[in-house]
This record gives sequence, C-alpha cells and structure tokens, in this order.
Amino acid sequence: MNARPTSRTPRPSCGVMAIGALPFHVWQIWDAMVTCLKKGDVLRFVAGAGVMAHYVGDASQPLHCSYMHHGVPPMRKVSGRSYPVPRDSDEFKESKKSREAKIHGIYEETMLEVDPAGALAAVDDELKKRRAVSIDRSGHRAAKAVIALMNDAQTRLAPNTIIDADDPSQSQTARAKALWDDDQISKATIRSLADGVGALAALWTSAWQVGAAPRSPRPRSEPTKKRSLSRSTAAIRSSWPSLGLDAMAESGKFEP
Repeated sequence: MNARPTSRTPRPSCGVMAIGALPFHVWQIWDAMVTCLKKGDVLRFVAGAGVMAHYVGDASQPLHCSYMHHGVPPMRKVSGRSYPVPRDSDEFKESKKSREAKIHGIYEETMLEVDPAGALAAVDDELKKRRAVSIDRSGHRAAKAVIALMNDAQTRLAPNTIIDADDPSQSQTARAKALWDDDQISKATIRSLADGVGALAALWTSAWQVGAAPRSPRPRSEPTKKRSLSRSTAAIRSSWPSLGLDAMAESGKFEP
C-alpha cells in the first residue's frame, strides 16, 4: 500500500473502497487491541476481540470474500475482460432480489440450521486436530494470517462449487438441505469454520501477549462488567472507524 491517493485521484462509487479491506480491518483492530492492553484497558481489549470475530468469521467463508457472494452477479466487459457490475448499480441491486442471490444466506445460515447440533459437534472434532496457527506478533502478520484463511477457504471449496450445487427453483429450506447433504460442501464448510476459530484464537492470543497483559485484571461485579463492556463496544464504533482502502493508505499506518 505504498500508493497515496491525491486530490486528483478519482473517487470510486460508494462501497468500492470497502472491497478487499477485510484483512486491513483485522490489522487495524489488532493494533488497537494491543494499544488498549498496554494502557491497562482490558474491557476495550475484549470488546475489540468481539469486533474482530465478525471479520475473521467472514474471512472463513468462501462466498463471503468473493465477488460471487450473492451468486454470479451481472457482468460487464471492459477491454475484453469481464468484471462484476458495481455493487451500487441498479443492475446489481436488481440481481440481489433474485432467487439465485439468496444463496448467500442459504449457505452461511440456513444450511447450518439443518443439523446445528451435528455441525457444532463436527467443528469440535476438527478443533481436536489442533492445527497450529502462528501470528508473528504484528498487525501486518495478523492481516497475512487472515488472507491465508481466506485463500484456504476458497481453495477448499470454490464459490462456483456452491453455486453450481444449488437449485434456485426449490424452497430455501430444500436448497439448504441439499447443500448440507452434499458431502464435499458440508465437510469443507466444517473445516473452514474450525480454521476460522483457530485463526481467531491465535489472533487474540498474539495481541494479548504483545500487549503485555496484566496477570490479574482487577475483578468487577458481573453487572458492572456487562455495562462497561457495552459502553466499550459502543465507543469502539467511534474511535476505531471502519476505514476504506483510500483512508487506510492516507493514514500511513498500514505499511509492512
């Protein structure tokens, strides 16, 4: 990210600069968690860990980090190559109303509701295999670990494999069951979920270690903990804004 936007740099349409930003958001949050811990602010560290969980969970899902997150979008040719239409275009918005576009929620939510107890047990079994995840104690390395997680998820189960196995003519429940009953899809999904848990645990642990966590944080009453954590989470929204790629580049904080 050495390039710096200038006043003459064309600003893309709404939402474009959010594309590809997920690893950098994890970097941003990891750094902030370390800073909080060095200041002795354990509650905000924990609140930040919760926010990070959202991004890492998304990274472990093959559809979520693909331009095919809601199925194959309308495409447009530019200089002989095909690209998805902008997400803020009327064409894309109309495509999201289609039955095909429901695949995102069907795969990531409804499918796992077919047999939630079985899915959780399968994830637990995968976690027992204890695959090591190493984070080299920096926000940059945290971002690289998330990129590796995204790559592994899509290598294991390509978005097209999920889309091709889906039959949009069926009900959403039937579509979810068909995906869950597909051995390749269900096993790959379970592995990706477990890998997401392992990566998140490694990210939390590395931030805790680098921040030189206090051995015994001062205990509080349970109601106070809940109120304070709620306030800390709300404060994160204003003090750790979700930056677009242009703002990240301009900040100079996201260099290896």
